[in-house]
Amino acid sequence: MLCISSFSACRRTAPASATHSSAWAAVASSGASPLETARLLHALHEQREYGKMAQWIVEEDRARLMRLVIALDEAIAANAALRRTAELTYFGPQEECWDLASMENNLGIFSRRVSFINMTYRGEVGEVTVQQGDAVPLIHVEFVQRDGRWLLQPEPTPEAVAAALDDLTRILREVEVEVARGASLNAYADAFFYRVVPQMHRVVTAGETPRPAMARSSEE
Repeated sequence: MLCISSFSACRRTAPASATHSSAWAAVASSGASPLETARLLHALHEQREYGKMAQWIVEEDRARLMRLVIALDEAIAANAALRRTAELTYFGPQEECWDLASMENNLGIFSRRVSFINMTYRGEVGEVTVQQGDAVPLIHVEFVQRDGRWLLQPEPTPEAVAAALDDLTRILREVEVEVARGASLNAYADAFFYRVVPQMHRVVTAGETPRPAMARSSEE
């Protein structure tokens, strides 16, 4: 996810660690807004600061959402590692096979590139409108105020989705080992059609398409 900076274009960019520390301090204050919390969650996710992320999610959904986010991150990382190994082994990009990189910009505020559009309030409920990458429609992320802080209120997602993603990660890692050990290009393609695609289907059918931190699209 790409956080939109609130600084002018001519201002020098602060080091990442200083920027995140400053954001953390701002959001931890009682005056933090849902938008500031959303920006911080994105920044923490980029750094894989899962423990700090959890503090800004409603308690009743915290464990479930973090399990899903971590499972998604691991599946995407396994895919990237496999692609790198395949390109080295087969001497170039393997466009005929799979790539899960598009998932990176389909994860709500945890997408790699996101534009924060605006926010609205309804009493103790806040809503942040964002764009995932270049996708439309826009989506709305809900926050609720608890003890003076704005916390992410994610949509329900079945536990089975994270489990299916774990299986997908395992399969991708297994295929990477096979490729590194000299599997033929045909064997690599077969792994896609007979092992990866069926498991990707199981991920989707395990529940809703995994899109954490998303409330609804602007067209709904």
